[in-house]
Order: sequence, then C-alpha cells, then structure tokens
Amino acid sequence: MTVRDLLPLLPDPAELRLRCRAIALLDAVLDGGSPSHTYLPGWRDGVDLACMDNGSGDLYAVVFDPAGVFLYGFDHESEATPWREDDRAHWPGLLDGLPDPLSAYPAAPEFLLDGFFDATVCVWREHGDAEWRCGSVEFDADGTDGADWLFELLLDGSPDAYVSYAEDYLEIPVDRAAVAAVLAGAPLTRGTVAALSASADYETVATRARELGYSTPDSADTPGSVDNADTPGADVPMSWERFWQLIEVLGGEAGIATCAVFEDACERLTELLSDEPTEQIVAFGERLAEALYRLDRAEFGTLPVLGTELADGSPFPQSDDGFLYSRTAVVAAGRATYESVLGRPDRFVPFTDMSCQQLLYIHEEAYEAATGEEWDLLTRYDYESCSNEEGWPDLHR
Repeated sequence: MTVRDLLPLLPDPAELRLRCRAIALLDAVLDGGSPSHTYLPGWRDGVDLACMDNGSGDLYAVVFDPAGVFLYGFDHESEATPWREDDRAHWPGLLDGLPDPLSAYPAAPEFLLDGFFDATVCVWREHGDAEWRCGSVEFDADGTDGADWLFELLLDGSPDAYVSYAEDYLEIPVDRAAVAAVLAGAPLTRGTVAALSASADYETVATRARELGYSTPDSADTPGSVDNADTPGADVPMSWERFWQLIEVLGGEAGIATCAVFEDACERLTELLSDEPTEQIVAFGERLAEALYRLDRAEFGTLPVLGTELADGSPFPQSDDGFLYSRTAVVAAGRATYESVLGRPDRFVPFTDMSCQQLLYIHEEAYEAATGEEWDLLTRYDYESCSNEEGWPDLHR
C-alpha cells in the first residue's frame, strides 16, 4: 500500500479533524507526559495542526487550513525516505501539483530537519474539492512509503483500533467503553477519565478537552457546548452503531419512498425510543444533531434542487429549510448511504428534492412520551443550515 491506495480510504476533512482531536485527547489521558498524538488548535491564525511522533523516527502531521488540508508522513525505513541518497531528496513527484494555498507548509520550520522537509507521503485536499490528491509518485508493486501503517488509526477510527494500539504501545489495559465515549465526542466526565487512567488529573484533562472542542460537566458556558449539569444524557453517550441501528427502523431507501411508509416508520421508531432510558433518548437527539451538522457544508447546500428551475430556466437554489430537510433524508436513508454521501457532494444531488422532516421530532416526541415533559434541551451541535462554521467558512469570516 502506498499513497495512491491511501487516497480513497481517508475520511472527509471534517471527520478527519474529529478523529485527530479524539486520538489526541485519549493520548493526553493515557500518556500525559509524552503523548504520541497531539492536536494544536490555533497553531497558526485560523489553522489547526495534528501530529504523531512515535519517538522512533516516524511521524505525521495534518494541517487544517481554511483553504484545505495538508497531510504528510515520514517513515524512516521506507524506500521513499529522503535519506536514501547522500544529498537528501524527495521521492520523485512527491509534491507535484500541491496547490498554491497549501504550498507554504512543506517549508514550515516545524516540519524541517536541518532545513529539509523530511517526508515520504504527502496528501492534500483543497476546500470544496471532493477528493484527496497526491503528487505524481510511482512505486513498484512491492514499494512502500509508509502509507500502509502510519495512518492506521486515522483510517479506522474505531474504539477497537485505538485500544489495540494503546495496549500494544503503552503496555497497559485500556477501557474500551471509555475510548468509545471519547471517539464519539461525548462530554468528558470524571468517570470516563477515571476509567482510562486512575492517575490522570481530571481538571487538567478537562481543560485540555475544552481546548479541543469537548464539553465537560462544568463547561456550560463554553461556546457551543450543552449545559450538561441539566442534561440527563450527558454522561451516557450513544454509540454510532446503536444510533444507526435505530435509524434502520425507518427502512432506509424504502422508508423515504412514500410519505405514508415513512410516517409509519417514524411512529415505530418513536415508540421504540420512548421505551429507552431517558438519557438514551437525549443521546439519540445528540447523535442526530451531529449527523446533520456534519452534512451542513457549502458543497452540499449550494447544490440546486434536482429537477426544479426558476422562471428564467436557471437552477433553483435550496432554501435553508429545504437544505435541512434534504439532510434529514440522507440520515434517514441509513448509515451506508450517509457515509457514501458525506465525502461525495455529487451523491447528495438526489436528496435535494427530498424531505424527512419528521425525523427531527422523533426524539422530542419520545422524550415527552417517556417523561411527560416537553423537550427543552439544547444539543451540542446546531443542525440549522449554515451553522457549521467549518463547512461555511465564507459565511463565518
């Protein structure tokens, strides 16, 4: 596996950023003294940086710039190492085609060793681009540049992958449920930190978590966070697996074919969810909001409505409400469709004239049925159209 095999496996930039933050936070708890993975919000003005350094000469860095993402790795034992020659030289084509907005990063002082950019793998994706790209590198069938192992955790993103890595690297047992909670973006509680490390100082870790965008039970004033002290579900996250299992009740593609079928499916899901513990109903609402938030991006929202034109024949734009309802249709179609659409704006097109608006109210109706009270809680993610600052950078400058 080389960089060319890596390209289609990388998650979209938003998901990649979430994974980098989560892995960095887990490392901060488990190995606070010298974590292998770090995340630096505001490394440059408006630019974040994620890094990995295993202490054995191998590393990677991911730059999150408003103009796009630049990712590079260095495997000191691969055939693509610049040290293969007396005068260090990059593998031919390594940086060919690197777009101008990202071209300064190979010369960043933090990435230089004795004035040279040591890299064996380079990948980039400009804002608005639907694909990851690399230079015109070529390798033999058995060639290697480090892409086969440097980014394993970023590609997998699962609790099992991190647990396996941490137990092997740190030689300690690691609590899978606690890892899953962090990877899911759940508020960081004392119980989660204690399950990961009995020696970690919660206040120190909580401060770091808030810097990385996590909410904590005492962070009600943190912008964008939930008032977790009053939120029943704050300490009990719902896994993505469980969320998508519940969404399957809607029937996927068949469930969005007719209004009657979808309404019946929504009623079944509401009844099912109302029998869950209250905290799980709240957690479902959190997951739904996050799923919709991740789709709240300009590359989806600026697509015209399929099969509809203005009087002059020009494309009919999506309204804010229409874009929200289109996103509900993507979520209602199930996990496979959702993940397929997330990285491919062209696959969003069929949903621009669909609506599964009722999905927005399932957890609220289930909550009222279970508690006898109206839903009046805020979710961590705002799913209203154009709320995702990262997805609409031109609107939030």
